[in-house]
Amino acid sequence: MLKAGVVRARAIDGEFGFSSKNTEQVAVRFQVTEGPQSGETITWYGFFNTPDNARRAVESLRRAGWQGDDLADLRGLGDAEVELVLAEETYEGRARVRVQWVNELGGGPTLSRRMDEGQRRAFAQRMKGIVTSVKPKAPPAGRGYPDDWDKA
Repeated sequence: MLKAGVVRARAIDGEFGFSSKNTEQVAVRFQVTEGPQSGETITWYGFFNTPDNARRAVESLRRAGWQGDDLADLRGLGDAEVELVLAEETYEGRARVRVQWVNELGGGPTLSRRMDEGQRRAFAQRMKGIVTSVKPKAPPAGRGYPDDWDKA
């Protein structure tokens, strides 16, 4: 069974479809290529419901070797190895591991020890005062942030 962390993998197949909310999506099955989890598979889901999500999905397909310009033809998918960032999450009351990011080899963050979900939440809570005291000057272009953000 796969565990949270970063693994090297290669796409072995992909398919387009719709989520339960009728959102267009791509599902790509990856196989871990080295380490103690070698041979295990996991599916990554990319979504096309917003321009940012669509761009991220296409970038992930490219990282996995897809070279085309027609999403109907995923030829080349699997030609490149990637690093998958796997994270544990709870969905409908069950813990599971999912693909959080599809990165180029060496493209992901390198940490000697990652925070788990509980550690990340505790850290965020401890940093809340600092985070709320450091306001952004303006929202990033193309982001739908609330109008009441400081723009000065």
